[in-house]
Amino acid sequence: MKRILLMFLTAALVFGFFGCSNASKEASEKIVDAITNDNEKTAKVNYEEDAYDLMGIDDQAFLEKYDESMIESFLDQDSAGTYEADYYYVLNNGVEVSILNGTVVSIRTYYNKETEYPVPVLKGIGGGDSYDSVVNKLGEPHYEAEELAFEEEQEYVAAVFYVGKYRYLKVYFEKKAETVSFVSCFYGEAPVFQKVGEIKIGDNLEEVKAAYEKLYYAPAYYDASQGEPKYNRIYYTPMEDRNREVECLEFYLYDKKVVRITSSVQDILEWRSYEDIFGMKNVFKENNMIGHRGNITYFYDDAAGNEQVLLKMENCATEEIDIDDDGITEIIAYKAGKMRTIDIYDYNADTETIMHLDICEALGASWSGYMGNAANVRNEYAKCIEAGFYETDGTTRTEVYSVRDNILTYIGPYSHEMFQ
Repeated sequence: MKRILLMFLTAALVFGFFGCSNASKEASEKIVDAITNDNEKTAKVNYEEDAYDLMGIDDQAFLEKYDESMIESFLDQDSAGTYEADYYYVLNNGVEVSILNGTVVSIRTYYNKETEYPVPVLKGIGGGDSYDSVVNKLGEPHYEAEELAFEEEQEYVAAVFYVGKYRYLKVYFEKKAETVSFVSCFYGEAPVFQKVGEIKIGDNLEEVKAAYEKLYYAPAYYDASQGEPKYNRIYYTPMEDRNREVECLEFYLYDKKVVRITSSVQDILEWRSYEDIFGMKNVFKENNMIGHRGNITYFYDDAAGNEQVLLKMENCATEEIDIDDDGITEIIAYKAGKMRTIDIYDYNADTETIMHLDICEALGASWSGYMGNAANVRNEYAKCIEAGFYETDGTTRTEVYSVRDNILTYIGPYSHEMFQ
């Protein structure tokens, strides 16, 4: 096992997506009073339940499960002198629980201390586990290091394991012992893998498809500010059989090569392509963005499973919308340039060809835009096109048109009455 000598590390927690709960303060004050008054501890609790089940529950559920009879001590943020949590609880068996914004965000279990009550396992890991048995249960560690605990001046071998849904388990082994000394569970950022199963960085799309039967596509929106690696496609595969809060593997691809492997949690497992681009089902979009513009490709898989290009556009951004309410989704292309201009792509079922309408070219206009992008436009004008004209005398005028089957129909001059 690779070991690097480090000083004792504090787990970095990620808390931004948790909600707040004001009721926890009142409940905590009640517990402080009970501890101060040294009430008799008569409640019964199964201390041998896996403490991992506490992760992510709200503060009220925690306090209903562990009331003042099971809590040895309590600290709030000011008393603890730290900003990693709002409340800290130590149970009678030495288990430490941290709550932030009304949610349990970290748990610590100690197997190297004497306690009155049994210490539970954490994600199935307990004091009787060796390094090998932990790896057998959790897989290979995310990283390993040697760390020094300042309180005890004791060196430990620490192994960090990703256990799913942005949660990590940090397992400490005393260097002189062969079994687990203590365990910490906390939230962190999504992990990044070099290899998962049979797929590694650099593999191609066909290898990913062959490895995962349930593979779903999502459009990627890369921006240069994100740095390397660049990517223009994302594929997901679920790691568990459920419909909500589903953990998924994510494969980021560029030019159909895997450049990044990570994971995410989807609130609702609902995979969708653009269902009816030009009336076709299961059409997908590939973005090759440069700032807010780039090259866009719409593609689909034919009956034989081979990828086919439906439409490819350069130097633009696109939006998919049924602009003429005919039940078929068209494409609006916002072209790059000094003046804002749009093109519209529709499909002619009679000739089985894609129709292209350059608004400025068709009208002799200087600029054009889609009125649906205005937040306060009236519904009857929401799918109209505006076009601007520069007159020879230096004045400008703006006209409004509707479009159907890529044919423009004049509505009238642009007016503030078109807006709410």
